[in-house]
Amino acid sequence: EQPQPFLLDAMQRQAVKTAPGFKAQEVKDVLWALATLEVAPEPELVSAMQRQAMATAGEWNPQIIANLTWALAKMDQTPDRALLEAMQKKAVATADRFNHGGVTMFMWALATM
Repeated sequence: EQPQPFLLDAMQRQAVKTAPGFKAQEVKDVLWALATLEVAPEPELVSAMQRQAMATAGEWNPQIIANLTWALAKMDQTPDRALLEAMQKKAVATADRFNHGGVTMFMWALATM
């Protein structure tokens, strides 16, 4: 059962307000959840999460990179150029730690963006 729209709206607004405190895992989790629920994100949320993703790039691991990229692609959101480049560079730097699921998810996301 889908959450009520008013709940998702309230959570998206709160996520925008508190985005500067999010860790990389939390950024990924918010976007992953909306993509999984097939909910169109508010533009302000996408912008705030992309800014915070860049701010927390040092925390990225292969799972975060793959899930973040997948979530954006699933929601038809193209990351801004700086974020996309940062994700690709970090993916190259950590490629030997990607499992088969992460590789598949990341490659699918890149192909559909």
